Amino acid sequence: VLIQELELLQRESQNALLKLIEELPTKTLVFFTSKTEVGIRNTLLSRCFKIVLLPITKKNAMKFAEDNNIQEGLALKAYLVSDGNASFYKDQLATGTDKLPNNILLAKDFLERSVFKRQELIKNIIGKNNEAILFLDSLVLITKLGMRSTQSLQSQTRWKQNLKIVLKAKKMLSRRVSAKLVLLFLSVEII
Repeated sequence: VLIQELELLQRESQNALLKLIEELPTKTLVFFTSKTEVGIRNTLLSRCFKIVLLPITKKNAMKFAEDNNIQEGLALKAYLVSDGNASFYKDQLATGTDKLPNNILLAKDFLERSVFKRQELIKNIIGKNNEAILFLDSLVLITKLGMRSTQSLQSQTRWKQNLKIVLKAKKMLSRRVSAKLVLLFLSVEII
């Protein structure tokens, strides 16, 4: 059995899967895929064997794009933004546009605003757990790219500190803290 994007399932669906795993018929394997652990119940995670797939290489990403007749510039941009995440890379290519996903643009805008402007910006995300997860994943990508692209030690330290704050927010969300509180925390803590 293969179940993809486990993190997007509602709590009730995850409870049903938990029951399935606990009463699994013999000679049956269940595979889950997920881009993140955020949003997956700890009780479900504790009963699974986790396999972390290595990020895709630039060479593999460009080969995939070539094999699928995708423009080299778009493929390179998607690869750089994906941070090696194959699903994110493929999703970006599937849009067929040269635009970054809305969550990436929202994350970039969020980081550039003041605390009060950030709180206005997150109003559309509050209460939507799945959108909060995608938004936080986008913030992780932006902060990692920021760390890589700067030469200044002071800027690298700031990006690293922001990454720690975002990862803390993701952890809070995975522990079922409300999206509203997590995003408000984030809007105040990010520097």
